[in-house]
Order: sequence, then structure tokens, then C-alpha cells
Amino acid sequence: RRIRFERLYACKTVLTTHVKKGYLEQLLNEITVMRTLDHPYILQLFEVYQVKRKIWLITELCTGGDLTSRKLSERQSTVVIEQILQALTYMHRHGILHRDVKLENILYKHNGKDSTIRLIDFGLSKTFDRGEKTRQAVAAAYALSPEMAQGKKGEYTAKTDIWGVGVVAW
Repeated sequence: RRIRFERLYACKTVLTTHVKKGYLEQLLNEITVMRTLDHPYILQLFEVYQVKRKIWLITELCTGGDLTSRKLSERQSTVVIEQILQALTYMHRHGILHRDVKLENILYKHNGKDSTIRLIDFGLSKTFDRGEKTRQAVAAAYALSPEMAQGKKGEYTAKTDIWGVGVVAW
């Protein structure tokens, strides 16, 4: 908590000596991606600190749980899906695929009924040029797009993220 600003923050702490190389690469990718993003429906990264074998990510605090934590009316679902789509549109315009859109990667900012969402978990994200296709399937099994499920390498585009939104909406 920074008293000067009267604001609470979340802190993700990673002890680098106890993680696999692949996870550390994902974490560094997540940091790189988050530093480039500034959108009201994307989790904001404020600071990153590294001292010896520890890395701390200071982000905005979200206290409302993920999308699995609430039952929504049709109207509320429409608002949430619109916010997710706005976040992904922003990312795609900035040349970034999320590649892991799922219920657990969307948090509510707070517990109130009027809470907005935050898209999180950018460890599997990838930069791309418009029209470029990426080659690696990485989404959760239940959220795999048809091209990922069929193993069509080289077919993953921004449309793959949109498929994930459809799965979330369902």
C-alpha cells in the first residue's frame, strides 16, 4: 500500500530458483507485454522489481474474483463480453495476441454489481504483424479454437482470441 496515494496494490512474487525455465520465459514475456498495454479492461502493471532470485510484479488489485465466481444475467453477460472484446481489440490493434482467453483469466475489479473486468495472464501472449499467423497452440483445452484443436499449425490469428471469447460467453 502506498499511503501517499491511498491505493492498494497486488504483488506477485516469484522465487526464480524454484521455477522451470519455461515458466520464467513466460513471466518475462508477460512483463514485456504488460508494459506496453494501457487499457481500462486490462490489468495494469505498475512496477517490476528484481533482487537476486526474486521478482515482484506490482499490479492493480482486483478483489471481485474471476468469471467463474458469479452467475450473470443476460444483460450483465453482454456488458462483460463487450469489455473483453474492447480489451482484445486494443491488444490486436497493438499487434498482440492473448492466446489464453478463458474464464479464469478475466477478473472483476471489485465485488460490486457494477464492477468492470480486467483481462489478465499475458505469459502466453505473442506479438504479431497484421495478417501474420502464429504457429503454437497454447489455450486451455476447453477454449481451443477449431484450428488449434485440429493441429493446423500456422493458422492462429486474432480470430483465435475471438473464439475464446465465444467459449467464455457460452
